[in-house]
Amino acid sequence: MITSSPDVAVIGAGPVGCVTALAYARSGAKVMLLEAQPNNTKRLAGEWLHPPGLQILENLGVSLSPLLVNYATGLGFVVFADDGNKPIQLNYPSGAMGFSCEHNLIVSTLRKAVVDCDGIDFITNARVTKIQGQQLTFQHHKHGETTIFTKGIVGADGRSSVARKALDIAHKPKLISYMAGVLLQDIELPFEGFGHVFLGGAGPALVYRIGENQVRMCLDVPLGFEKKPAHLWDAYSPILPSQLLRAFRKALAQNQVVWVANQYSSRTHYGRPGLALVGDATGYFHPMTATGMTVGFMDAECLVRSQSFDNYQRQRNFGTYVPEMLAMTLHQVFCGDSESAVAIRRAIYQMWRQEPQECVRTMHLLSGAQTNILHFSGSFLKGLAIAVKSVFKDNISAGKWRHLIQSLVAFGQWLRLPLVIALSRFHKHQRVNMKLEEIKDNSVSNDNKVSFIADNKIELSINSTTALERAVDSLLSHQLTNGSWEGEVVWCPMLPAQYVLMCYITQTPISSERRLALLKQLKTTRLSCGLWGLHEKSQPYLFVTTLIYVAARILGVEKEEPLLAPALEFIREQGGILAIPTWGKFWLAMLNVYDWRGVNPVLPEAWLLPKWIPAHPGNFYCHTRLIYMPMGFIYGRKFQVPVTPLIETLRSELYVSDYQQVNFSKARLNLRQEEVYNPPSKVLKLIYFFSNLYERWHHQGWRSKAIASMVDCIRFELQTTDYTSLSPVSGLLNIIALWLYDSNDADIQRALKRFEGWIWQDERNGLRITGARSSTWDTGFAIQALQAASPHVDVSTSLLRGQQFLATQQIPTTFPNIEHFHRINPKGGFCFAGVWHGWPVSDCTAEALLGLLDAPPEIMANCNLHDAVEFILRCQNSDGGFGSYERRKIRSTLEWMNPAEMFANSMTEHSYIECTASCLMALRKFCDRYPEIMNAEIDIAIQRAGLWLRQQQKPDGSWLGFWGVNFIYGTMFGIHGLLAATNNTNDAAIHKACDWLISKQKQDGGWGEHFQGCLSGEYIENTESQVTQTAWAMMGLLKAGSNHWEEINRGASFLIDMQLENGTWEKQDMSGVFFHTALLDYTLYRSYFPVWALSLYESRRQERLSMRKIEQIC
Repeated sequence: MITSSPDVAVIGAGPVGCVTALAYARSGAKVMLLEAQPNNTKRLAGEWLHPPGLQILENLGVSLSPLLVNYATGLGFVVFADDGNKPIQLNYPSGAMGFSCEHNLIVSTLRKAVVDCDGIDFITNARVTKIQGQQLTFQHHKHGETTIFTKGIVGADGRSSVARKALDIAHKPKLISYMAGVLLQDIELPFEGFGHVFLGGAGPALVYRIGENQVRMCLDVPLGFEKKPAHLWDAYSPILPSQLLRAFRKALAQNQVVWVANQYSSRTHYGRPGLALVGDATGYFHPMTATGMTVGFMDAECLVRSQSFDNYQRQRNFGTYVPEMLAMTLHQVFCGDSESAVAIRRAIYQMWRQEPQECVRTMHLLSGAQTNILHFSGSFLKGLAIAVKSVFKDNISAGKWRHLIQSLVAFGQWLRLPLVIALSRFHKHQRVNMKLEEIKDNSVSNDNKVSFIADNKIELSINSTTALERAVDSLLSHQLTNGSWEGEVVWCPMLPAQYVLMCYITQTPISSERRLALLKQLKTTRLSCGLWGLHEKSQPYLFVTTLIYVAARILGVEKEEPLLAPALEFIREQGGILAIPTWGKFWLAMLNVYDWRGVNPVLPEAWLLPKWIPAHPGNFYCHTRLIYMPMGFIYGRKFQVPVTPLIETLRSELYVSDYQQVNFSKARLNLRQEEVYNPPSKVLKLIYFFSNLYERWHHQGWRSKAIASMVDCIRFELQTTDYTSLSPVSGLLNIIALWLYDSNDADIQRALKRFEGWIWQDERNGLRITGARSSTWDTGFAIQALQAASPHVDVSTSLLRGQQFLATQQIPTTFPNIEHFHRINPKGGFCFAGVWHGWPVSDCTAEALLGLLDAPPEIMANCNLHDAVEFILRCQNSDGGFGSYERRKIRSTLEWMNPAEMFANSMTEHSYIECTASCLMALRKFCDRYPEIMNAEIDIAIQRAGLWLRQQQKPDGSWLGFWGVNFIYGTMFGIHGLLAATNNTNDAAIHKACDWLISKQKQDGGWGEHFQGCLSGEYIENTESQVTQTAWAMMGLLKAGSNHWEEINRGASFLIDMQLENGTWEKQDMSGVFFHTALLDYTLYRSYFPVWALSLYESRRQERLSMRKIEQIC
């Protein structure tokens, strides 16, 4: 039936519907308010109302004054940024106040006002079933169906609006994310009275008080997130202050989480004349800015005072554009991990911190008090400009030109959504509007910051204690009697071959026992084809194969024997040895089986150049200059051993033509391409040309002076390294050079005796010469791995012994006249090998420092950590990164004159990801422990290094390693270093790095990267997962507090499954590298890195299980 009708019928008695009814009633209209579900008033526990919304209520005579509650509220917001700096306080301007409370309190207060209002007929349990024209039909649970006629119908019935459906408006909301609502009890907020926005988790977290003892927490959860409390704890606990964690943990343990979908539906439709929409019925956006209720109240207020529907629609199109854009843009900026999102986010932080007027403008826009598009556009474009400038500067300084173009295109995309929303609101053509809606939906990002993939087949908590205990026992079994750890660093059989050649040249006898041990090493290092390469996975190298062939012939092996027959065949297939790389030509020239005319010049006079000239050898990387120093001496003498029957025989075997007919001069630049990684540049070839001209008529006085100065340098090098030299490569050459200078020099015997320290020997593999000694390096890492294991395994005694050893390995003083010999002050540093080595390294010092800072005072009294910090700081480069042995001395890398051919990036020091990260960690820990010492200087160094490290991150989130294979190694260090620089696990760069690591996990749960990536500069997957690389990836993820627990768990499972019964892991591919091509097997890497990873895993696992009921949930 049709009854007498009201002036206005309002559908929905939620807060917006009540305000609409009250506003009409206060204007003199007769109002009917219909509510289908009067008891459905409880939502996510609370609401935040901005000052304009509160003012509208007060204008209607409804009081929600903050004075009515016993807690501070409505002062503004505090943003806890993800950049590690202090929170940003955003107050409502001009003393304005908002209000926060339980949702039910607002509804009950408004409904009471409705009931008390004479002009409103409030009908509950009335469900609207039909709207036709101005006729409205509803079903009442007692009175049946009723139809009324009214001039005005208002749909205030929310997202599932009956009124909207009656208008036949297409409604396709876009799912953006989820909201997890958690109610916290009995806590004190850091800033009482303010809403708290915590950034850096899987999504933003909004926290504010809604009662004297209750706090509402709204967690924005990305799509794909596994909806389990343990995952929420992993994802959001790192960004919350300590005073919230206990209550958060308790709520999660009781599984008190309410989930709601966050959807986006643009406010482009407001109904028609006679049927208007308000609040969520017309559209809705992300709740991050908490403006939904305030905007709905403003809809109601605008509708009542508008003279016509068109006027109402026009005003709200303009009036809600800014709130909608602000909500959607802030969500994408605050959730995004792209370079442009991070840059814009940091630009916003900068504006808020440095420009108070921007804080005022933001709060005007946020609250809805200011809806002027120009005000929003001005701030938005200003922030965008700051972000573009920052990214432009970073990319230019890093030389990333191609990436810069991609970044600028990405920034352009940020202009797309504001323009499309504006056009869709104000454009009248229907087909155009439909197309704009499609574009707009595609412009709203719902990309996950973090990927959570459920796999019910995977146990989410693997107990690793047994595996960890076995691994620790194995690691402890490697501890030496002096408390140290040292594993062999396996490189290349070239070294024992060169040792044999050195002995032959210097007439140093080799015992029969040593001869057999050397031959065993040559036999065991052959490739499957019977030849030799630069490492065990290498292709055959003419360079290595030839040196070994000659060494074996010197040791008495006949050419027909199985050891050498394939090598001789290979040499002849190559047309003899004329294409051997220059290092090979050099050694063979000393042996008189190659002519010096075929060797590119190594002029000793280069050492007489003024030191300010960039190409002065003193500016070279220390290994390079200390190899080419004795090479220059030897070249200056052009020494060759006497021709003997063996030499005559070798000449006939190593060439396919008569030795006397060979054009050696033509062979200088004849190089086997398969072995050349860094071919001579045009500039270097020009240098060779003029050097050869000089060599024909060189000045003998200059030559003599240069050779004499080089002898002084060689002697200084021997004396400051306990006669071991920097490396076995330079050590062998130093012995030859000194022997040529004076065969009776006492230092020769000292050097030969101390060279024994480079030698490893056993029955299985014979005599080999290590690529490096690593006592300090291995001990520093072993100590830190055991420190991580100490909560789970008793390692206290071994830890103390290791720390006692480490404390004795610091260089206590400098050396005399170090500047003359192109050295930096080594005082306070720690060497890779041990204190006897005399060449401290930045990251070795840093790792030693990290191992010692937790040592007992009586141990720390034996070393000077302040000196260690000063040495580290001396290694910082001008770009902010850290070199290895010293800082880079010149701007140029000098790669244009790199003569090594088989290696690259070996001419000067560089800033290295690994060194920089280790130094950052050590400096941060030292500063935290001793804030009164060098605090300002260390802070500056950390800031510079952190900025450099951030700039080196690849667009995909990875870092390129230099001393390990390769991207996984570099990314582990990149994460650790950036954590130390920022003290912030929520940094977007760290999230991005973790996502990259997860993307490289193999199906068996492990990680495996092929060493070929060191050559190509691109990530290349290994066919097999590698234990050491899996440990690296897990360490990066666990130190970062990554939310990818299932993937971490799979990594732990892989390590446990691969472990042998004795607690060790089998040897796999080499994981160390230098100069791109030289692979190293650090034999202890597969001991302490898995221990470290499993220790961090077990600590994290137990933390997760410590929450009540989480064991069942996991």
